Amino acid sequence: MKVDNIWGIILLCISMAIDNFLVGVHFSLNGKTIPVLGVTLISFLNAFAAFITMFFGIIILQILPLSISSKLSAFIFLWLAYKESKGFFYVDVNNPNKYKNINWIDIYLLGFALSLSDLAGGIAAGIAGFPIFKTTFTCFIISYILLEFGLLIGNKIGTSLNLNNRHLSLVSAIGFFLIGINNLL
Repeated sequence: MKVDNIWGIILLCISMAIDNFLVGVHFSLNGKTIPVLGVTLISFLNAFAAFITMFFGIIILQILPLSISSKLSAFIFLWLAYKESKGFFYVDVNNPNKYKNINWIDIYLLGFALSLSDLAGGIAAGIAGFPIFKTTFTCFIISYILLEFGLLIGNKIGTSLNLNNRHLSLVSAIGFFLIGINNLL
């Protein structure tokens, strides 16, 4: 494999997984954690979506147009924005840790939404002739690293600025809202 082809795979995978970084920052800014198994699952779903779209890119494009997959992904991100905004508007005084951990249903939905946003990249990689297994493995690694790095950065920013979790949930909701609106456009 040529060196420029390796860099092409890395750049493709970074562009497909950059939203993982943003999602990690938004969750950790709100004081939420995603367990290592959850990060692994989300990264696997991203890599699996890349594999499937590369392998069956032309068929998937005929069955599920990119506009529909983007709208479905946007809907999920907007739903997550709604859930995060509840942390700002509805404070449960009986359970202050209610919004501390992301649950497994949200992890699956998040992995699904992030995977849907990768359809175009996978199809492009398949048409370009990128090696399927090397690209899939690279997408898994980069997705994992960017999500963990986003969680770390968001946590550092949140603790260093001593931000209020209630207000951070609004920041997180706005971030998910913007990602959702971006997927609609």
